Amino acid sequence: MSIKRQKEKNKFPEYLMKDWENTDGVNFAIALARITGWLLHVDWWTPSEDAPVEDMRSVRVYVGTDGDAIYDFNGKKKIQAYIKYVIEPIAVKRATQNKGSVLTRFYSEADLRKLPLRVKANDANIKAAEDVIRRNKEFLDKIPPRINPEIPADIAGKYSFGWCVVFAEVIEELQGLPAVAMIADKYDPSVAINKPGYFHSVNLHPDGEVEDSWGKQPVEKILERFGVLDFTYSSEIQKSNNQSLKKNSPENYNQAYNEVKSLLK
Repeated sequence: MSIKRQKEKNKFPEYLMKDWENTDGVNFAIALARITGWLLHVDWWTPSEDAPVEDMRSVRVYVGTDGDAIYDFNGKKKIQAYIKYVIEPIAVKRATQNKGSVLTRFYSEADLRKLPLRVKANDANIKAAEDVIRRNKEFLDKIPPRINPEIPADIAGKYSFGWCVVFAEVIEELQGLPAVAMIADKYDPSVAINKPGYFHSVNLHPDGEVEDSWGKQPVEKILERFGVLDFTYSSEIQKSNNQSLKKNSPENYNQAYNEVKSLLK
């Protein structure tokens, strides 16, 4: 089979592609997230990072994994390239004013439906998207399976991008796996935020693999996610970060601690 014919085989019907493009990928993304268990993302054009969501304009909805890959109806993309070459041109074209930037956030399906999206989800179109995606085995085979699908993706995302310190502490308490901070010594030059220092918390397994809210995996996968080239572990910084969270945000800390403990039990 030629390369061209193989690509055509992996694509979806043209009329559906046009519809998904015109509807910002909302129905396709929800369908794909249901099938794969991965995370729903929304890219917004916003006047500032702390602006209320009502002041933002949604650009595209897609599915993200625990790495730097995202998936929409066109297939797999690196998230940095996707934002630069797909999201930003659409956002600038639709913007009512020049000042602004792209902001990426993730949601559960229930929360996504409450958002002021440019295009609302349509249940019939989601079902139609589910049917056609499930029939496209070539497309689905390229998406890595979730390691721990029992944890909802939005919860895994919450404890991967924000409260990983607490997640690691609870695993150490329940399973005895040492909780450590990961300290970046060198980032990939393509990463926007590349100042050396703390970037993530994990638990160490005896076989050398690590665990976070996305499950047990080789440490190389964590490094790829954050664009880190060289790093070190530090149990001291993990303990310090945990104590700081307890002191500075005691109510939020206790809520997160209890949520993770309940989830893991």
